[in-house]
Amino acid sequence: MPVCQPLSSPVTFTMLNSTTLQPYTPRPCETVTFTFSDGTTVAANSSSTQHTFSTAGAYSPSVQLKSSDGWSTGTSVNEMIAANGIIVGPHAITAREDAGVAHVELDSTFAPTSVHYQTFGGDGYITPVSGTLSFAAGETKKFIDVPLVNDSTYSCDPVSFDVRLSNPTNNALLYHAWNILVERVAVTDDETPPTFSWSSSQFTAEEGKQAVMVIRRTGDMHTPLSVYYTVFDEHGQIVWSNAVQFVAGQTEALAKVFSPDDNVFTGTKTWKATLTSTYCAAIGGDGTTTLLITDNEQQPMTMFMPSMLTMLPETTGAVNVQITPAPAAATSLPVVSSNPAVASVPSSVAIDATGHGLIIVSSHAAGSATITAGSSTFDVNVTATRPRITNISPSSGPKSGGTPVTITGQNLDGTCMVSFGGSAAQLTAVAGTTTIFAVTPPHAVGAVDVTLTCASASDVRSGGFTYLEQKPSRSRGVRH
Repeated sequence: MPVCQPLSSPVTFTMLNSTTLQPYTPRPCETVTFTFSDGTTVAANSSSTQHTFSTAGAYSPSVQLKSSDGWSTGTSVNEMIAANGIIVGPHAITAREDAGVAHVELDSTFAPTSVHYQTFGGDGYITPVSGTLSFAAGETKKFIDVPLVNDSTYSCDPVSFDVRLSNPTNNALLYHAWNILVERVAVTDDETPPTFSWSSSQFTAEEGKQAVMVIRRTGDMHTPLSVYYTVFDEHGQIVWSNAVQFVAGQTEALAKVFSPDDNVFTGTKTWKATLTSTYCAAIGGDGTTTLLITDNEQQPMTMFMPSMLTMLPETTGAVNVQITPAPAAATSLPVVSSNPAVASVPSSVAIDATGHGLIIVSSHAAGSATITAGSSTFDVNVTATRPRITNISPSSGPKSGGTPVTITGQNLDGTCMVSFGGSAAQLTAVAGTTTIFAVTPPHAVGAVDVTLTCASASDVRSGGFTYLEQKPSRSRGVRH
């Protein structure tokens, strides 16, 4: 007799239908026997195993695998078998409440037969029904019609009812044990659920005052409900959270939050408000709105003197800052250069209690830069050329001044000024980029420096002009 090794995994036998077990071909070393609870045993073979029960009932067949060398194993085939047919109920039935009727389907594999039915639950949503459903010879499908009640109120909780089947006739069996079958039917609502949303995507309020936003309710209005709102500041921190109560039929309510006054101009702040759904309610859209908090302080005006600075490379310049209205106390403004490679500035400028400050600008290379102080700006132009004096003619004149002088040079323009010994000369004309015509101011006798300043760049001709004593005028006598 061959040796039979245990199976590597259990064999599970299932029912192909109400009376037929799946095929199984035994190995040469084993015998397989199906044992039914009415005492009948059938040897397994490569064909389906058919067994007819002598009396109706719910049966649980078992399988016995026995090898020639003694080991055995088995498993139950958990199916309920009917001798003369089976009545099975429908599955996953759903009905919409405005459909009028819920159709509950029953199938029978044997007729003629009948079964008793009765509805349970669904109070207020169905009209209860009960009775006997009969299958004539050849009929396999029947329906139980359960009237539905279509109300005008959204149901917050899931609604369902049961159809219970019992007492089948003519030896028919129900699918479930104890000869009772319960099928559950879900009833869906045709009303729109209560829905909360903001009445606008944006609200505006002034700081130091109460912000008022409108929450709107749509959908079913029959039930008193509440909705929660939360307000976040510009940093994402929670400012306020609260609940708003809606009575039945109410379509709008107010959500409020106070924005404190910081006593400093900071511009408009952008806050956010969100809605959170409560029991039996939905949120429209993403439930978010924007709250703009406008500043109630006057925006300071910043003025610069000069409003534009022209410089040479590797030089420094100063710009006066005045803030109106003046701050309540000394403060500072952040200062930033758009092009530090051309012109750099300190990171901030001190502003005194009168609103004045001084920004020192350092130039580095030819180009332009915009300097921002607070929320205002001024421009810096760094030129690559410096003015030059090549000749002064005449080079001397009386100490009383008034001497017309022609200054010849390079890189001259209409911004140039001339001084003699520190005293400004009167300019009469500028001819292109090479010539300036001026009139000397009065000065003490002696050689003085002549200074040529164009924008913020200067050139000095040391001892370039000499003031002289005025010679006394002579009067010619008359001979007699």
